[in-house]
Amino acid sequence: MCLIDEIKKEIESNYVKFKDFDGYDLSIEDYDEYDRTGNRLNYECKYFAKRECLTARAMYAYLNQKKADDDLIRIIESICDEHSWVLPAHKKDNPYVDLYSAITGHMLCEIAHYIEIPHALHERIHDIVKVRIKEMYENNVSNWESYENNWLPVCAGRIGMVYLYEFPEDFAKVKTRILSSMQKYIDGFGDDGACVEGV
Repeated sequence: MCLIDEIKKEIESNYVKFKDFDGYDLSIEDYDEYDRTGNRLNYECKYFAKRECLTARAMYAYLNQKKADDDLIRIIESICDEHSWVLPAHKKDNPYVDLYSAITGHMLCEIAHYIEIPHALHERIHDIVKVRIKEMYENNVSNWESYENNWLPVCAGRIGMVYLYEFPEDFAKVKTRILSSMQKYIDGFGDDGACVEGV
């Protein structure tokens, strides 16, 4: 079996795995559990399962008909409905784009770009990433911008992709800031070729 066939088989296997997925609901009560109890795993397990499901369904759609079916549309709508994309354990007093809100925004924009989805849903994605990613980034300085670890390329890179997909006309005004984060990440590597937290 060639590599392409192996990849296709894995995509199909993941699609089957999430075919009957029903973990759509993430309530504000779920979100606030970390503040109440300090438990971050209950929420995060559900949160990441939804992203796995989104990836499985999107990859399958792209591989087959490049058009969203009802299951893919439903998981996209469910993620747009979430109270916040910022993980509760990452929440700060000042609003900002965290690691996984950047990843989520980028995922949705990429799906809207490569897979045929209803126009109204694309508009919803556009509007929500404008508020949760674009405006949040432009109006706030995020804590991770002073780091020297993997938050820099993940956050800045994903934010940059959101601009390129949905707001290309505005990319020039954040390009220098994004590249500065990328350079700071590179500068943070030690002589052993590793950074503080991941590569």
